[in-house]
Formats: sequence, C-alpha cells, structure tokens
Amino acid sequence: MNVELRKINDDLVAKIAGVLKPDQQAAFKKYQNDQIKSAGGFGALKVIMADAGAALTLEQETQIQGVYAEDAQLHAQLLRESQGRPDPAKVADLDRTTMTKVARLLNPAQRKALLDSRAKPQPQ
Repeated sequence: MNVELRKINDDLVAKIAGVLKPDQQAAFKKYQNDQIKSAGGFGALKVIMADAGAALTLEQETQIQGVYAEDAQLHAQLLRESQGRPDPAKVADLDRTTMTKVARLLNPAQRKALLDSRAKPQPQ
C-alpha cells in the first residue's frame, strides 16, 4: 500500500513540477527539500549531502540506512519503556550516538557538510 501511495504522490509531484515555470520549479524544489530536512533522518542527510555537492555512495546509503533503522527501533523502545514520555536526556543521548555512527561512515568533505548544516538554523 505504501509503495502504491508513494508512486501516486511521485506522479502528482512530477505533474505539478511540469506545469511550473523554472523559477517556480526552483522554489517548489526548495520547499520540498526544506520539508525533508525538517523531518530529519536519512532523507534529510541525503538532501544535505546533495546540496553540499558531497553525495553519498550506494555503500554509504546502505550502511547509514541501517544506522537510522536501528535508531528508529531504539526510539520506539524508549517510548514503550517510558509509556510515551521518554527522558529527554536519553533521547538526546540516543540522537548523539546515532549522529556519531553516521559521521564515522562519512568522508571528511561529507562530515564538514554535515557539521555546516547543523550550524545553520533549520527550516520550520
């Protein structure tokens, strides 16, 4: 079901982009990327790397997706154990651990791009 919905959404986005003028297409793409970045996770990392001209390799993508999948499981476990109210310090520690694992999989240019992106205010 998710695959079919994603295909429908992708088709719709392509149709919308197809009728926009070039400046509107650029604004639409920026909006989409800002939404992805605000959601965080692997999608945000891919956009950040692409924007910085430091795209991930297929091997990196596979490894990093595994890190984020583990992170999602650990976040879910924290939620279950805390009955929906996880300790903010534990969440922050988990997030730091995940980012450390991700950073270890990046090359120096990619780590710089990641650090630079975290220093900038994120879109709302």
